[in-house]
Amino acid sequence: MKKEEIRSRIKAHKALLSEQERRQAAEAAFSMLEKSVAFMMADKILMYHSLPDELSTIDFIDKWHTRKHFFLPRVNGVNLDVLPYDRTRLQYGSF
Repeated sequence: MKKEEIRSRIKAHKALLSEQERRQAAEAAFSMLEKSVAFMMADKILMYHSLPDELSTIDFIDKWHTRKHFFLPRVNGVNLDVLPYDRTRLQYGSF
């Protein structure tokens, strides 16, 4: 199976999930992450700010942003910048 076919199948499967199923999946994934030794010991965390069709990171970042330092990637032309999380400066980009 080719990469594009795999991506297409995953996208189709994700489209069938209800909002509640998406929320439950995010809660389960981030609950496991919170219990990991790596997360407990980490002070700085590279994360992504989710798009509507991705596993939502918004509640997780909101929950922890006062106790952990989050960094988010930002596409800047052909470069990828990694910037400290600042809720007041978030804006939609090209992706």
